[in-house]
Amino acid sequence: MKISAAAIPALGLGAALVFSACESSAPRQNLPPNRDTARTLSIESLDQRSLPGHAGGEIRRVATDAAAWQRAWDELRQGSEMLPANPPAVDFPRKMAILVAMPLQSCVSKVQVRSAREEAEELIVDLLEQPPAPNCVCIVAERPFQAVQLDRSDLPVRFEVTVEPRECGGG
Repeated sequence: MKISAAAIPALGLGAALVFSACESSAPRQNLPPNRDTARTLSIESLDQRSLPGHAGGEIRRVATDAAAWQRAWDELRQGSEMLPANPPAVDFPRKMAILVAMPLQSCVSKVQVRSAREEAEELIVDLLEQPPAPNCVCIVAERPFQAVQLDRSDLPVRFEVTVEPRECGGG
């Protein structure tokens, strides 16, 4: 069978309409996001330092609103005038905040939120704790902390902690 050159555009249009009709007749479903693949959230550090001589225990808090964020910040500030009364600003409700702190360390310590990823049915926060190496001798003890904000997630949070002692140099 021979098709004339004039009929080709009409055939193309007809085929496009058939495919279009097939696509629109298929029911559309609102499927939940695929939780089999991890989604990495970008992290913005709001404050990270060590507070000299500041006693206190471990803190791992997640705040999804301003009131929870203020409570976490107040817990960190307890017994110290080194931090302002108000926590760093967080863009709630688009963002959430995480506050982590180590207990009082002898010196040269650090805590850092390295990454956050949604995986399966949880938000996994990769946390690095760097206490001082056993050979460190210091004059002033300190309490390291970090406050970060990241895209909001309503999944339950689990902290994965890696502990790597921090060298202080010298003997």
